[in-house]
Amino acid sequence: MALSSAQRQYVWRRCVHPLLTRLPVMLAKTVLLFLCIVAAYRIGSFGSFMPSLVTMIAIIFLVPESLDLWLVARHRRDIEAFIQSHGSDIQSVA
Repeated sequence: MALSSAQRQYVWRRCVHPLLTRLPVMLAKTVLLFLCIVAAYRIGSFGSFMPSLVTMIAIIFLVPESLDLWLVARHRRDIEAFIQSHGSDIQSVA
């Protein structure tokens, strides 16, 4: 079933966002960011300004988004169950 923009926002606020803001997830993001920065430093990506800028932007944006994508894909059935169980609430948002 295709959801409208308002319905997707409702599902995001009520189901997906609480999954992504739990303490273990936030700690995992922090640790992964730190480990990626250390790995980039050990590889030598911080030798000059431009490579270090590109590396930091890539790490800061790609690592958390990749973890979020993995979590949403892993909990896809839970999100589908939420949409089915809250169908009337979601329909009223439209």
